[in-house]
Amino acid sequence: MTPRAGGEVLDRLMALVDDGRLAGNADLDALRAEFPFLLGFDRWLAGPGAGLLDEVLRAPLEGDASH
Repeated sequence: MTPRAGGEVLDRLMALVDDGRLAGNADLDALRAEFPFLLGFDRWLAGPGAGLLDEVLRAPLEGDASH
């Protein structure tokens, strides 16, 4: 895995989403062949997901009076 701003936590999440328990029983190779536009977590995070994840991480928690 490549180093990134999120470090080990995001690396482990990426592995779970792409190839691990969170991948379920899906045939990822077949899905990629049928839907070549689908992104792995690392590519999503490096592209369209970066801003979305940053927005979520910066958003105040519901009920948090400090923000």
